[in-house]
Amino acid sequence: MHPKRRERLTALQKRVLTLVEQLGEAHPADLEAHLGAERAVNPWGGYSKASTRA
Repeated sequence: MHPKRRERLTALQKRVLTLVEQLGEAHPADLEAHLGAERAVNPWGGYSKASTRA
């Protein structure tokens, strides 16, 4: 899988990337503390944390 070009990322993906660049390695729970606990529908129709899906 090839990484997306930065200009093609969604706003959430850009926020996650910027945060990980600042923090270094980051667990999804670390991202949740900064980005909130928003949920997103995963490919199987269930729910995942939006920061994990980004």
